Amino acid sequence: MKLKELVENKVKPYRPARPPLSAIIAGILGLLVEKKNSEVILLPGIYYGLEKLAQKYPKYFQHVRFSKVGSEPHSERIEDILFRMGAFGLFSVGNPKFKYCNMPKAICQLVMNDIKELYGKEFIKALNPLATDLVNYVTEYESSRKY
Repeated sequence: MKLKELVENKVKPYRPARPPLSAIIAGILGLLVEKKNSEVILLPGIYYGLEKLAQKYPKYFQHVRFSKVGSEPHSERIEDILFRMGAFGLFSVGNPKFKYCNMPKAICQLVMNDIKELYGKEFIKALNPLATDLVNYVTEYESSRKY
C-alpha cells in the first residue's frame, strides 16, 4: 500500500500484539510518579521494585534477568531502557552517585498520553496494579535505607 493510500484510508500504523518492555517500564514509572506524588525517586529503589514486580508478574518481564551488584538488584536490560529514557529526556540522574532519579510530572503525563494513544486505555488499566505494587516496593526500599 502506498503512503497516499495509507493517509487517505486512515490505516492505523502497525501496533505490536504485545507492547514492548520499554512501554511497560515507561508506563509503570509514569504511574509511579503520579501515585507516589514525587518526581524524585531512589534509583536503587526502582531496581528493587522492578525485581519484585518481575517475580510477581513474570508475563510482563519476559527475558529480564536480575543479578546482585553488592546487595542491590540490577538488570542490564532495565538499565538499557532507563538509559534510553534518559536520552529522550524522560528520566534524569543528576547526582554524581546515581542514587536519585528525577522524572518530571509534566513529561510523565506526556509519555502516559502517548502510551495510551499507542496501546489503549486497557493497557494503562492493566499496568495500574503493577504501579501500585511498585509504589509499595519503592516505599519499602526507601524506608529501609538511610540516604
